[in-house]
Order: sequence, then C-alpha cells, then structure tokens
Amino acid sequence: MVRRFAVTREEVMQHVVQTIREVMPEDTDAEITEQTCPIADLGLESLDGVECACILSDKLGFQLPMKLNPIVEDGPVRRAMRIGEIADALCELISKKER
Repeated sequence: MVRRFAVTREEVMQHVVQTIREVMPEDTDAEITEQTCPIADLGLESLDGVECACILSDKLGFQLPMKLNPIVEDGPVRRAMRIGEIADALCELISKKER
C-alpha cells in the first residue's frame, strides 16, 4: 500500500471519524459530528487517544509526534478536543509535513 498524506480536510475528517469508530466499544452506535467530543460524548479515555494516534499514523502515512494525543489538547490546561478540532490539528501537521 502506498502511503500518502490526506490532502483535504474532508478526507482527514473521514479518517478521524473512522478511527474513533474503531476504538469505540462495539455496542456504541453514537452519531459523530464535528462537534462531538470523544471523551465527553463517546466515553473514550486518554489512553484511547494513544490508540487513535497509532491508527491515524497508518492511515495518514506519517508518524504523528509521540506527545500527540489526538483526543486531548496538551496546552497550559489539558482539555478534550472535538472531532472538528482534531481534524484541524491534523491538517496543520500535514501542511507542515508537505513543506
């Protein structure tokens, strides 16, 4: 399989949603939108974010930074991110990789 960077935000968003679904409990059938917060709305935990990072690295075709937990923003105050914010953060990483 040839690896490549996702080129559009929509494509990145699809990868994020698919990945979140892969780590969700099988009996969960929740709708996932840009405003969905994987931790608050879907019951995922920070450790699930580590699994998401590994899966997203494979799907996007590059290694995500070791410190990146895609469902938790690591700033002065750690906070849970929404799906749209996760896609935006990944798009920013991709644009830096493509330069």
